[in-house]
Amino acid sequence: MGASSSRLRCYSKFCQADEFRLVAITPGAKNARIKCSLVQTRLSEAPPYEALSYVWGSSNLDAYIRCNNFRLPITNNLQSIVRQLRFPDKVRLLWIDQICINQSDVEERSQQVQIMDKIYYGAQEVLIWLGDEEDDSDRALSLIGEINAISRRLQSGQVLHLVNMEEHGLPPYRDPCWKALGRLMNRPWFQRVWTVQEAVFARKSTVFCGDKTISWSVLTELMKEDAMTGVVHLLIGCEALCFYEKANSRTAHRQVRGITDLQRNRENPELGDITLVLRQFRDALSSDPKDKVYAFLGCLPLATRQKYCAPDYRRSITDIYTEVAKVAMEDTQSLCILGEAGRSKQTRDGELPSWVPDWSNPSFAMSLTALYTKLTMKSVDSENDSHLYSAGGSLASSELLLLNCGILSVQTKTVGTIKAVSERLGYDPKNYPKSENWSHDEIRFRTRVFMQCMEMAKRSSTYRLPEYPNMNNEVAAQVTLVAGLSHTRQRASPSETHMNFQHYMSFLEKKEYYSGDNVVDAGDVPLSEQASYRAMGYILVTDEESTYFFETVIPRMEAFQSATTLAIGEQGTFALLDNGLFALIKSSAVEVGDKIVVIKGAPVAYLVRDATGTDTEVNLELICESYVHGVMDGELVKSSIPWEKAYLV
Repeated sequence: MGASSSRLRCYSKFCQADEFRLVAITPGAKNARIKCSLVQTRLSEAPPYEALSYVWGSSNLDAYIRCNNFRLPITNNLQSIVRQLRFPDKVRLLWIDQICINQSDVEERSQQVQIMDKIYYGAQEVLIWLGDEEDDSDRALSLIGEINAISRRLQSGQVLHLVNMEEHGLPPYRDPCWKALGRLMNRPWFQRVWTVQEAVFARKSTVFCGDKTISWSVLTELMKEDAMTGVVHLLIGCEALCFYEKANSRTAHRQVRGITDLQRNRENPELGDITLVLRQFRDALSSDPKDKVYAFLGCLPLATRQKYCAPDYRRSITDIYTEVAKVAMEDTQSLCILGEAGRSKQTRDGELPSWVPDWSNPSFAMSLTALYTKLTMKSVDSENDSHLYSAGGSLASSELLLLNCGILSVQTKTVGTIKAVSERLGYDPKNYPKSENWSHDEIRFRTRVFMQCMEMAKRSSTYRLPEYPNMNNEVAAQVTLVAGLSHTRQRASPSETHMNFQHYMSFLEKKEYYSGDNVVDAGDVPLSEQASYRAMGYILVTDEESTYFFETVIPRMEAFQSATTLAIGEQGTFALLDNGLFALIKSSAVEVGDKIVVIKGAPVAYLVRDATGTDTEVNLELICESYVHGVMDGELVKSSIPWEKAYLV
């Protein structure tokens, strides 16, 4: 009997909209054959059960279990999980999507997705499976407990950081346990779309990794602080200083913080459209691009959810994504949604209009528009409706016009035309020859590209803006590189940005100085032997030098680094316009001759490219967001330059 035939015979059709199945795992030894049976029930009648939150891994169904006396194909990863969770002496009743949903029935998948939130909410406990024990994960879980215990002992105002971590009883930043924790945070569970809803609706959760467990609340305690001030900041600092491979705490921090934000806000009526959530989890991964929307619909308040069609896997991706953009524009009465759109962010080969975000393409960099206060999950309950940029001013409801065939009618004012472009500012080791010391390669890359931008700025005409009469070209370029931002996601003063830039460049120089194997604490070497040590090539570092580096240079460096990470992302480029203005382009897909415009109702400027039109119509393709120093606060809106009608295609 074939695998598909076996699967069909395991399942019977649902008759009610709230019906679902549970799997009863027969007790057995860890390595014994897995036997189970399916229990069909309704949400209101279900017996006590647990729900599994995990990632499929490979989609290949290479393993089998015995289900309802038929062979049911499952993934090797799930087979390993069931062996680990199976009780030796009693039945365990679980909800597991791969077993409890007939994955070959598109209609059933659509129906089950609509009640997924209720299934997880109805579970007595959600079992979060991170994976098997590896990469010293046991030590990483122990370290989480140690950090939380120390954090609870800190007095008000005290913060753990690289300078004082050992004083509080934590291992030094070079200790391998930090690498282990970083790799634990890089597990696939923290990177998938469906795990978000599964954790959001859990009333109680336990995290499993191999034989070890911790409470979900312990993990959220670790991640509760902002990435720039809390324990995660410490972990990110350790990863940055030691350049650990396969260690990335930022993604896990965004995922866990996003989950806790959703738990707090899921019934908040201010959560008006799904783009708030999609933006928060833009970098989360899914096997089916439709799940980039469907996985989050259940996380929304009922009133918001009803604005969208119910999940239906028979609909096209274009229909689903265009609906999301349309609802976002109608709800916000703005074109803020354009910040997530553009050809540079699309991977579907022209399948979508350029103004419709391609949510299937993960973006690890936050859009400038997402910094607009009301469009971030963390501030959805804030009364502050201020924003960072207002390049395009406001938009009246009567001015919002979506035409047939996926065309959006907009009003634009031209900022300038691209005259010269830097190389891509984001470092990607895949684009450069392999080296034994890739961390130093990155240092040299960043030094070179930022100095290239400074040289471009020097060659430009003198930067003159009424708001900044004393600003020279280099400072204007530095402000442009961070999109006018500080590391706290607020607008920064030019003087603050300039100082942080200087310390950043100093750090790039000192990083090699402080991280080599030939660095020795001068206090550990007798004065009479120090000359001999230097002659042998050792670098002796004094306490004063070390203190200045860690307490002054590193904080300023991190401020500039964080600001550029926010502004540039992985693809950003620096550009000169034909009128002498400087621009940060949020993509490397920029060409000389492209235009930058402000669009009425959009808070930032946009890079656009001419598309085929007529003598009377201007058709444009949206490429990406742009920051242009001197036009981000509505200067063009207030000018006498007339608005021009254009069509985004």
